[in-house]
Amino acid sequence: MMDVFGVALTPVTTLWTALGFGCVSLAVANLFRSRWWRKLIALISIPVFLAAAFCGINADFGAYRNLNDTLGVVPYRGLDLHAERGEVVAGTDWKATVSDPAGDPPAVPAKGEVGTVRIPGTESRFPAREAVVYLPPIALTANPPALPVLYALSGQPGAPADMFTAGGVATAMDAFAKTHGGYAPIVVAADQLGGPGRNPMCVDSRDYGNSATYLLADVRNWVRSHLRVTGDPAGWGCSATRRVPPALCSSRRSARISSDPRSRPRASWGRRWGTRS
Repeated sequence: MMDVFGVALTPVTTLWTALGFGCVSLAVANLFRSRWWRKLIALISIPVFLAAAFCGINADFGAYRNLNDTLGVVPYRGLDLHAERGEVVAGTDWKATVSDPAGDPPAVPAKGEVGTVRIPGTESRFPAREAVVYLPPIALTANPPALPVLYALSGQPGAPADMFTAGGVATAMDAFAKTHGGYAPIVVAADQLGGPGRNPMCVDSRDYGNSATYLLADVRNWVRSHLRVTGDPAGWGCSATRRVPPALCSSRRSARISSDPRSRPRASWGRRWGTRS
């Protein structure tokens, strides 16, 4: 199967694609020089064959869990920031940045929270949709520490919520936090597309808007002004699907996303928490 979308297709997807084309071709052939009832069955069969192929391919990819995902309905409410506030703290010793280190150890929830936020394109004027943000369990306490930040970018077509609904980012972060005392990165799934049918390629352009400026300036400024985060570039990173240009998530871009654009990332979060990454 040709690599049309830059993604290697699995045998299951290849099979469903071949079956879909084959069945639709058979139905179209029956529209000509056939009796009326065969034409009727062929017309009814075409959307059925297409729907069956779509469901089979989707079951393999896992892109849409239900009808709401297919229609683009975001299943998350507005994010409650709890005790979070805008503050940039130097260093990557997360536990030492707790607001009240001398107080009693906080009661850490079992799971983090996911919610939507509106990040305006103040500098870029980019028409972004609502972002989806994950706060780890330790960020929900009364005295949250300064935490690392992870950008999670969906591919196109897609939306910020896809990283959580289809990508399972919150589940993965909760599992990480469970073995690290509630500590995990804050995940920000911002909208670098501006719509499901748009693909600015994460750059500033006249036709599709200033996507790069939105991510590197507006989103960063919102994070720094609303959350307690580290100012060290080693604590800022980017994760994306294969449909996002890899240059955006390079170490140089990660440094520009962070609070200090002159520096490069120097260490992984896993090593900072005493684990291997």
